[in-house]
Amino acid sequence: MIDLNDESIAGEGNAVKIFNGGNASANVENCELVRIEKADKYDALDFFFADSSGGEIKLREWFVDYERDGYEKKELSQAKRIKHILTKFLPEGTQLPQAQNSEDLLKKATAALGNTFAGVKLRMKVTFKESGYLQIPPYVPFLESMAVPANESKLYMGNIDITEKPEASSPASIETAGAASGAGAVSWP
Repeated sequence: MIDLNDESIAGEGNAVKIFNGGNASANVENCELVRIEKADKYDALDFFFADSSGGEIKLREWFVDYERDGYEKKELSQAKRIKHILTKFLPEGTQLPQAQNSEDLLKKATAALGNTFAGVKLRMKVTFKESGYLQIPPYVPFLESMAVPANESKLYMGNIDITEKPEASSPASIETAGAASGAGAVSWP
């Protein structure tokens, strides 16, 4: 039974925490890498970052498909992002993983990180996708330690970054049978 009188069913408000309030920024402070998970149903690894309010954003690293043209560029781009993440948590001078392929790289990177990221505060850059969703940019830099003074930050919005949420395309017009007739009621078939 579904009881809509049950107070545990929120009928108003939004309990969802949105990363950085849904805003793009080159200076989201006090973020943390909170977990790394193998993506369910996908050949990918997800890095989840949280802001100071608990809102989360995910960076998904897909295993490179070596059967497709241009895989070299994808592999290099992924390697840059993974190295960028590792260097924010591992001590300087640490030998970074060497791997046979993308999947091996992601496994070894996860193993190298272990729990070194627990509690480490970061500054992050987030931009918008053309679809209007926030994203961690697919290029570096997008992370830096909070130990870097804000006025020395290497994170900035460039001319290719989408900093304002794109306008949504207008939704399709939906009319109910009652509204179409002007009655304001909905008929159930």
